[in-house]
Amino acid sequence: MARLLTYDTDAEKAISEPYHLHEITFTVGQVIWCLSIITILRQGLWPQSEECPSSHSKGASWRTPIELAAEIDSRLEMTGIDGAMAEAHFSGYRSSSSIAKQYHLEILDVKHRIWNAIKYMAGKNRKRRSYKEWLNHRKGAS
Repeated sequence: MARLLTYDTDAEKAISEPYHLHEITFTVGQVIWCLSIITILRQGLWPQSEECPSSHSKGASWRTPIELAAEIDSRLEMTGIDGAMAEAHFSGYRSSSSIAKQYHLEILDVKHRIWNAIKYMAGKNRKRRSYKEWLNHRKGAS
């Protein structure tokens, strides 16, 4: 149960903390935050800014919100349905319970799958293993 409290607390904290484009290195909190504003990023905009920021940071491989959105979308695609659930949930469109009803799952299963997708998407670089391989490896390591 403590893990789910961490999920809810981390998500709430992450969404409330704004970042600058050059700061995005795909920490768990940053992934959640980016998903919460993915619609804005896809439009080439940055929250609370009239101009699209440009990043020339060595740490970030994207220079515009659209490039960042493309990276997020690539990572989402790698996680399949779990990523779709994470996007729907964190972008504010759907509650865990409505997602659970749609997929005929328990709410705890939905939260677990969303959390797995977020953790897979996190990290400066994309994972070398497929999402399915990564999940199987995690299950074997538990």
